[in-house]
Amino acid sequence: MRATRDSAADPCWPYCHDPAEWRYFSSKFSKTKNRYMIGVDLETRSFAIDFLKGISVLYVAGYWHLFNYTKAFPLYQNVVTDRLLMVVLGLFVLISGYLIGTRGNSHSKDGLVAFYAKRLLRIYPPFILFSIIFYMLNVGSGKKLFKTATLISMVFPPAANTLWFVAMIIVFYLMTPLLINMARNMAKYFLFCGFLFGSAFILNHFFNILNERLILFFPIFAVGVLLASHQELKDSLRLSVVTLFLIASIMVTFMDNASMYLWLPLMVFAPLLCFLAISRKEKMIERFKIIGHIGYASLFVYLSHRPIYEVLKKLYFPQSEILQIVYLAAICLPLIIAVSWFLQKWYNNIVWFLTPKLVTTGRVDGLGIGASQSGLRK
Repeated sequence: MRATRDSAADPCWPYCHDPAEWRYFSSKFSKTKNRYMIGVDLETRSFAIDFLKGISVLYVAGYWHLFNYTKAFPLYQNVVTDRLLMVVLGLFVLISGYLIGTRGNSHSKDGLVAFYAKRLLRIYPPFILFSIIFYMLNVGSGKKLFKTATLISMVFPPAANTLWFVAMIIVFYLMTPLLINMARNMAKYFLFCGFLFGSAFILNHFFNILNERLILFFPIFAVGVLLASHQELKDSLRLSVVTLFLIASIMVTFMDNASMYLWLPLMVFAPLLCFLAISRKEKMIERFKIIGHIGYASLFVYLSHRPIYEVLKKLYFPQSEILQIVYLAAICLPLIIAVSWFLQKWYNNIVWFLTPKLVTTGRVDGLGIGASQSGLRK
């Protein structure tokens, strides 16, 4: 049952409908006077995290995919933007691993069931809904969309464009409880992740099963889970060392006929450097609150941007190439962000309504307030 409280007397209360949840947020707000809080919705939000998600999804929806809908700028894809795309996607995956990397107890059957139920409820229904919308708008073949929506494409590729990324994240979520338990011992964790990566590589190379993207992005997801389990690494890792590794990683990608697997260091060290640098300088970026709002709605921005582009382009599209860019960037993109923000708010309320027992018992490790030291979840 929702409690009531004077929102004027307590600035945290409009965002927190459960007494235990309110006490948590109230303590956080009192310690940080100008705490970044936008519709918390069962989440302890970090502006640094939302900022990184916002920048990343803007690059995908507002640049990389935007120019799929006009021929005005054919040079949008080049050696620089190709590498930026891998960094942006890697950053999304790192954040996903970090936010879900709880230290909560997932050994029990009830704990595992709650973990999977909450994570899948959080992401899978919107994923299925937009898979259907993609099919209705003819954005991809029905066979690929079906394989992607059922996660089959992660084992037997190919996968549908755009939606493959969400399917990959869901597969990583299914692996997370095992990764969390292994991460308690760092040496065993590295050995275990190395074994998983090597096994997946062999299966893909010799038997042509498993989606190659699943293999390529697994290391950075594993790094995110490790950072969540060992919070001290966020402060102890030296940015200069990570930067040196990153420079070497970039150089490797320019080798002739470089395999995508040679891009792996770039896909690990570049997102890691961004994550560490922004996390340590959160105060300096808090003025860019609009980016935080976009990051808050990043899931729905990612899922909805192609369908909305498709619909708006059919309704109206200028003849002039310059006006096409203006229309896509100044009208379509803001509309995508606004619709996605309201969809995220609406869906978060549904999730909260459907999981009252999980909230009131405090077992929301996969959805909101968990036992990790950071208190962060995606």
